[in-house]
Amino acid sequence: MIFLALALPTLIYGKSRMPPKQQAISGSMKPKVTFYRNGVFWVFLAANILQSFAFFLPAFAHDLGLSTISGALLVALMNGVSVPGIIGIGLLSDAYDLRWCIILSTTGPALAILLVWGLSKNIATLLIFACIYGPLAGGFSSMWPKIIEIVAGGRADSQTYSTLFSIFNASRGLGNVLSGLVAAKLIEHSPLEGKTSFGYGLMGYGSLILFTGGCMLASTIAVAYPLFRGPLMEPPNGPNPVPVSERDVNQNETV
Repeated sequence: MIFLALALPTLIYGKSRMPPKQQAISGSMKPKVTFYRNGVFWVFLAANILQSFAFFLPAFAHDLGLSTISGALLVALMNGVSVPGIIGIGLLSDAYDLRWCIILSTTGPALAILLVWGLSKNIATLLIFACIYGPLAGGFSSMWPKIIEIVAGGRADSQTYSTLFSIFNASRGLGNVLSGLVAAKLIEHSPLEGKTSFGYGLMGYGSLILFTGGCMLASTIAVAYPLFRGPLMEPPNGPNPVPVSERDVNQNETV
């Protein structure tokens, strides 16, 4: 209910962030999938998977000696503060260079993981971590429309947009699943276990925190996307599509 109450007022300012449809789609409605030949697509996909590797705050809070309710409240707080992060980073990605937004949404959470979560030993520190990690990491997905526009060369029709959006969304789910499998192995043993009173020394969380923070840092590879530019997608109506309005005007003049 808290999340719903925070999210509903934002609908007033909501608007479509898809590029306006400027051309008629003729023939098959099947989207072109030649974007897989574009190196930029693979860079963003890899960064998206790395960025989605989950944190394990509820389990950590429990092993730290906090109550189950405290762990649940931390997650609720993180989800709640992610709302302004999603809106803010989305607006920034529309107004400024996407690379700055990527740096903000990846290095910020990475530093929070390594310096705040790793050094935490009470609920106050975890609350600070939740307030930093939530809005910054949560805002990464709000950059997908801009990323899709770049991958498609600024010519993404609705079918291509939906396909790429689904791929990025599914890849986040893949990252969440894989992170659980990897974490189960990492948490079994950590060379830092018992050597410090902070989060790094709690059971096997030292290796897990380093792994999660490292993955978040690695996801900053997305800022190098201009170096991986490959063949761009062909627009649905050929290399030089004619907007619907102009085409109709030309036909009327001919008649």
